[in-house]
Amino acid sequence: LPPRAGGAWNRTARARKTWLVPSGLRCVADPRGSWHTPNRERIEVIPDRMPVILVADDSRLVTELFKRVLQQHGLRVITTSNGAEALEIGLTQQIDLAVMDQVMPGRVGAEVLQAWRAAGIDVPVIMVSAIEEPRMREQALELGASFYLYKPISSDELLAAVDRLLDADGGVATQ
Repeated sequence: LPPRAGGAWNRTARARKTWLVPSGLRCVADPRGSWHTPNRERIEVIPDRMPVILVADDSRLVTELFKRVLQQHGLRVITTSNGAEALEIGLTQQIDLAVMDQVMPGRVGAEVLQAWRAAGIDVPVIMVSAIEEPRMREQALELGASFYLYKPISSDELLAAVDRLLDADGGVATQ
């Protein structure tokens, strides 16, 4: 979108997204998501790029639940049900974060993570598993997983981990 009134747009990160705001304006977001100048003048902002999250889990129920929760919070979600596809998506598409099951057909989550790191892809990964095996957790964390969560995972727990990782990265990809 072109800038309004001949002005330029600046980038700012807020609430899991990167926004373009008219340059020269200090902006604040209220709890309802509206943007205002400090004197409460409402302004227009446009999304720069919505963060993209890969959800890889062989359970359709888990995949759909995670997808719905993340989409309701303004995130774009790509899903897959096997590790080989997750590997390919990470190598060929720009993603900002992955939520990946440890045990999947094709390749297990740790193998996907290891291949991404070997290819120089440093996307934050939240590894999930229904199996409470300490060695699997340690391996994933050693390979570079940011979090290792045991199923069942609440929506709040998932969103807290996603928010923490996206906020740490400014909400945009570093690939």
